[in-house]
Amino acid sequence: MDYLQFGYDLLTQNPNKNIVAGTVDGRRVWVKKASPSKKTFWHVLQGVISKLVHQPILTPTVIDGAAQAFIAEIQKMRSFREKGISVPEIHAANDTIMVMSDLGECLEHLLNQNKEPVYQKEILEKAITALANLHKKGLVHGKPYVRDMTLVNNEIGFLDLEENPQHFMSLAQAQARDVWLFLSFVAKYARNPQNKYNYSSALIQDLYNLYKSLAAPDTLAELHKFVVFLKPIGVLLRGKPFWRLIGSDARRAVFSTLAMCKFD
Repeated sequence: MDYLQFGYDLLTQNPNKNIVAGTVDGRRVWVKKASPSKKTFWHVLQGVISKLVHQPILTPTVIDGAAQAFIAEIQKMRSFREKGISVPEIHAANDTIMVMSDLGECLEHLLNQNKEPVYQKEILEKAITALANLHKKGLVHGKPYVRDMTLVNNEIGFLDLEENPQHFMSLAQAQARDVWLFLSFVAKYARNPQNKYNYSSALIQDLYNLYKSLAAPDTLAELHKFVVFLKPIGVLLRGKPFWRLIGSDARRAVFSTLAMCKFD
């Protein structure tokens, strides 16, 4: 099978998609094409601000150049796989497309299908344990959202390794950033379904404590410094009138940050 030709043909049939599924010999595969750099003016501004406040974790991690970023992602996937982390197998790749294996059901889909809190907590505990295991091997995901994780054969897999924070910060800072991003995203599952402005801290507390029991001291130290730095901003945004004015992503980040400060 010429996987590259298969990939080009599939993308030609789906010109408006950057990633598309197909079937080869009865097996599902995914074809992903290099996309233009996602760097914007706001990323540049964020980078300037991160330097002014001496917080490397705030540095945007988008890499300039589609081909450069795409090749870096391919190399990162192969490195993860060599170290025993569950990522898609790359059947074929060049600097414009890659054809890779299917890695199971997206965690975000599973969590949206089953809203039972006990089930969701079990899935999220698996996810943060897998992230801690990834960190133990000296690796960083860069964007560990549950939509970029999968579950197959009771094992957590990782997708979309497009970002490389270690280009901009230390390993410990990059891993701390991973944890902060993960907990900020999954705070949505701690929200009161009847009131979008109200959250329960128990889920974040348990996930944070689980990660702390598995993490390296350097990573925890960087995470502690970062959330303490953000705490005054979080306290301000948590109060009136800002809490109802900021968007849901910002509310989750504020809630998660203050929860980590409280339980640190």
